[in-house]
Amino acid sequence: MRTMAFFFAAALGLGALAPAIAQTGTPQGPTPAPTPSQVTPAQTAAPTPAQAQAPTPTPAPGTASPATPDQGQPDAVDTTMAGEEITLAARPALSLKGDASWDSGFETLVKAFATLQAEAKKAGLAVDGRPEAFFIQTDDTNFKYEALLPLKSAAPAGTSLGAGVTAGETPAGKTVRFPNSGPYDDIDSVYEAISAYLDDKNITARSTGSFMEEYLTDPKDSADPALRMNVYVFIE
Repeated sequence: MRTMAFFFAAALGLGALAPAIAQTGTPQGPTPAPTPSQVTPAQTAAPTPAQAQAPTPTPAPGTASPATPDQGQPDAVDTTMAGEEITLAARPALSLKGDASWDSGFETLVKAFATLQAEAKKAGLAVDGRPEAFFIQTDDTNFKYEALLPLKSAAPAGTSLGAGVTAGETPAGKTVRFPNSGPYDDIDSVYEAISAYLDDKNITARSTGSFMEEYLTDPKDSADPALRMNVYVFIE
């Protein structure tokens, strides 16, 4: 999870700043053509046979012409994380907010979900959905999160909750949902593919609170190849 912050920034369009900055600087005008008096004999001499270029072979019918080295080819866009646009409605939930480093993020979220499950059981609240991690704010080393456990109905007023757990609601709004299966250790590549998809489709993520993960199987081991989850990107 160490580089997830980079992909969050890329999905928000911040990655485009680098090329723009690289193109700034002192403008250079066009180079003037040399006058006849400035042309040296070496510049006017005809090419020798060794310098002459061999004719380009004509490809056989039905075959594609090979790309020459100076022909720029567009980078392939990974759209294997094809998304589905859906609108999420707010649902009653138990909430636990906190922060963690990217290196310990998975373990921190697993503990938060265990705390929510224990508090729901202690208060006699019926769980109705899978645990979710809503990423509130991120930087290069840390992130702020809200761990959520959806409930069948809102917790009654006066319900006793401990360990920093509160009664709240799941985030709502227009999203793009990306299903994923595989170990959480590979989550960086997942967000990289999502960022490429959003860029290819010209989809803009919200500036804050843009990403949420829904764990369809219990997250226990970050190396578990059977882990299934949905990644939701909240969009403008």
